[in-house]
Amino acid sequence: MAKKTVGTLVNINNLTMWSRNESEATATYGEAVSFQKRFMTVSDTPTTVSDQLFGDGEVAADYNAITGGTLELGLTDLSNTDRVLIYGESVKDGTNVITTDTNSGYNVVAYSGKQQNGLLTLVKYLRVKFAPGQEQAQQVTNSGVNWATKTVSGTYSADPETGIFRYIRDDVDPAKDSEIVTKWFSDATYYGKVGV
Repeated sequence: MAKKTVGTLVNINNLTMWSRNESEATATYGEAVSFQKRFMTVSDTPTTVSDQLFGDGEVAADYNAITGGTLELGLTDLSNTDRVLIYGESVKDGTNVITTDTNSGYNVVAYSGKQQNGLLTLVKYLRVKFAPGQEQAQQVTNSGVNWATKTVSGTYSADPETGIFRYIRDDVDPAKDSEIVTKWFSDATYYGKVGV
């Protein structure tokens, strides 16, 4: 068996989001919105529960499960239309407005990361809800240059139809698997199945 080298992702990009409408019998999705050239960081903090099953006074089995988590995205910029998609804000006379009725909907969130061997890791969260007030702004200085970044935070949960939180596909060759990469970022429901 060949030894597989697993390293950290050296570059993350291609952040794409779709709105997810669950008011229908099955979920429907909006158009893909690309955040290319504005995506810097990602942090995923799963929420887990654990328990033990006992038999004859001893631990017979351990149980661990993910119940959801927090997804944080570091972006260099957010436009007014991005804020409508992410936070559910409304626009009044060219100004974004948060009211007592503001409620962000669910989004599908996808991005790619470049592995140290040049291959890609594709990631897609099926149901993320960002909320106004979960945004942080930072000032970053590097080599004497200052720029502002924003971190948006949302919670993810399982797709109620499938029970799946996210898809991760490793070792994707950007040249050989270009069809998979293209569909990953153009179809909210595509998870890498070949020939579909």
